[in-house]
Amino acid sequence: MLLTVASWPPATLGCRGAWHAASQPSARPQCGGAAETERRARSSPGLGGHGETGENLEKAAFRGGRASERRKSETAMEWGGVKVTGAAAEWLQSQMELGGGTFEPSPIQEEAMSRIYDGESCCIHAPTGTGKTLCYLLPLLQRFTEEAARAPARGLRFLILVPTAVLQVQTVALARALLGPGKAENVTLMRRDADNTSEPSNIVVATPRHIRDLLDEPMTQPLWLRALGQLDWVVVDEADQLVDKWHRVQRKKASREGRVLPAVALLKEIELQTTKAGRRDEWQLVGATATLNRRTFRNVKYSAGIDLALIRAPGSTIPEAEAQETGGQYGDGTTGWPDKLRHRVRVPIPFRFPKVMSVAAKTIYELEAKRVLVVLATTGRGGRAPSSVYGRSLVLSQLRFRLEDLDDASEQGRLDDGRFFQVISISEAIEAAAKLWSSEGSRQRVRDERHCQVIVAAAQEIRGMHLDFIDAVVLIGDPNNISDYMHAAGRTCRYQPGSAEPLEGTVVSIVEDSVANKMMKWSNLSGFKLVEVPMKRNVKTGEPAERLLTKRQKQAAAEIGEALKDLDDDFPESYEYDEPELYEYDEPEFREAEHEPALSPPSVWS
Repeated sequence: MLLTVASWPPATLGCRGAWHAASQPSARPQCGGAAETERRARSSPGLGGHGETGENLEKAAFRGGRASERRKSETAMEWGGVKVTGAAAEWLQSQMELGGGTFEPSPIQEEAMSRIYDGESCCIHAPTGTGKTLCYLLPLLQRFTEEAARAPARGLRFLILVPTAVLQVQTVALARALLGPGKAENVTLMRRDADNTSEPSNIVVATPRHIRDLLDEPMTQPLWLRALGQLDWVVVDEADQLVDKWHRVQRKKASREGRVLPAVALLKEIELQTTKAGRRDEWQLVGATATLNRRTFRNVKYSAGIDLALIRAPGSTIPEAEAQETGGQYGDGTTGWPDKLRHRVRVPIPFRFPKVMSVAAKTIYELEAKRVLVVLATTGRGGRAPSSVYGRSLVLSQLRFRLEDLDDASEQGRLDDGRFFQVISISEAIEAAAKLWSSEGSRQRVRDERHCQVIVAAAQEIRGMHLDFIDAVVLIGDPNNISDYMHAAGRTCRYQPGSAEPLEGTVVSIVEDSVANKMMKWSNLSGFKLVEVPMKRNVKTGEPAERLLTKRQKQAAAEIGEALKDLDDDFPESYEYDEPELYEYDEPEFREAEHEPALSPPSVWS
C-alpha cells in the first residue's frame, strides 16, 4: 500500500465509452472530455448550485485554482488500484487506525475498483461482507470529485438505487463520509415526505419506486425526465432484489398483465432519456449483488441496453467437492461461503410461537456472543411463520422479556461477567451506526464489552446492510429460497477493519422440520455443512446442556423446597413405635373398604 503526501494531474476520466477508446479510435467521445466539460461549465459551474455566467465564471475558476492549491497538501494514497485523495483518503486512514494499522482491500475490491474508476460498466458478484458498497462508492465518488473540481455542474449526476429505506440510510452515511465536510451536502436521501419539485442534488440515493412515483406525477415529471437524461453514473445495488424479485408464478401473471418491476422500468427510461439527450454512450452502469443468476444479469443488461462485464470474486474450495451433487455454488467445486462460518439448525416441536421464542432466547444465551442479529423470515397468512404472529415488535418484546428472565446473577438481565442484554430494533442499530461512518466517528467503532446486544430485523430489511462485529445470526421462520438464507447468514463472518479475511461467525436457523429438510438440500447445492443441534445440547459446543431455569421457575423451586423441608419437619424419617405381636393362629379381620371419591390431580404451573 502506498501512502504519500502529494498531488497529481487529474486522470483522464472516462465512462462507458472510455474503456473502448483505447482500442477503437473511432469510439464515441469520452465522458468528461473537453466538449462535455465546456457544456457543463456553460450550464452551471457551481457544485450542486445554480447556473452562472460571465463574471461568476471567473470567480468559479478562481475558486477552482484555490482548490487545486489546497489539494497539493492533501493526503493521497493508493487503495484497491485507485488513487484516493481528500476526505476519502482520511476516511481510509481512520479505518487503518481502527484496524491497528492495516485495512486491505478484499479480493473483489482489488479486482473491480480500478475497472469501475476507468469507466467500465459491470456487474459485481461477490459474497456478502466483502465490501461491495465501498467497491463502487469509492472509485465513482473519486471521479465525481475530480470532475467537479474541473467543471462543476448542477443537477443529478449520480443515482444509486437500493431496495430498502434501511440500506438508503447506510449508503448515504458512507457516501457523505467519503466526500467529507463541504461536499457531503451533495448527497440526498430521497424521501416521500420531502419537497422533490426543485432541482435534485448531484448525488441521490433512492428506491426505484420513489423515482417512478416522481415520473408519474405531472408536476415533477418534466424535471426528473430531464435529470435522468443528464446522468453520468447509475448503480443498482442488490440487483437480484430490484430486477429479479418475482418468482415464476408472479412473473407469468405480470407478463399477462403487462407489469414490470419499477427498477426495470426506470432503467429503460434512463436509456430513453440519455438517447434523446445525445448521451447514449456517456453514462456508466454498475450492478452489485451477492446472489447473481443468469436471469438477473440479463435483466440488468437488457433493461439498460448496456453491455455489462461480469466481475466475480473467486470462491473457496469445497472440502470433498466430488461428493457434492452440483459441484458447489458455481458448479466448479468452489463456493462463496466463508470457511469460518458455522451453520446450525434447531427444530422446535411443536413449532408454535411461545415454544419458538423460548428456543430463540435459549440459543442466544448459549451462543455467548457480544452481538447477535435475529432475522425474521416471515411468510404469508397461510405459511409456517406468518408475519401477523412473528411481527418485529412482538418478537422484540418477547426476547427482551425472556432474556431478562434467564438471568443467573442479578436483575435486568445481567450476566456473571457484568454484561447485560440489550434488545433493539434494526432501525435503532442503523441510525446509531450511521453516525460512526465519518472519519471522526470511525474511531469510536469499537466493541462495547459491557453488554450483549441483540438486534431484531425482518429478512427484507437486512439486504445489503452492514453492522460491525455481528458474531452470530439467529434465523427464525421459513426463508423463501437459498438467496434469502445467504443474505441472512451473510450478516456475520464479514471483513472488518484490521482483518485480512472474514472473522468467525455462526448462523443458527430455528425452523420447522420440513424447512430443515429443504435447507439440507441447499447445503448440497451451495457447498456448506449444516449441522442439527438437539435442544438438549449446547448450540455452541455441542455438549449436553444444563437446563436453564427462569427466575420464576427458580422462585417456584425454592418455594417447593421450603415446603418439602417443612413437611420433613412435621414427619421425621425415623421414630420409635411399638410393633404389635402377631401369632400364627390369629386371622385377620376382613372388611370391605368404603368407596371414596377420586381426588383430582394437582395443578402444575410453569
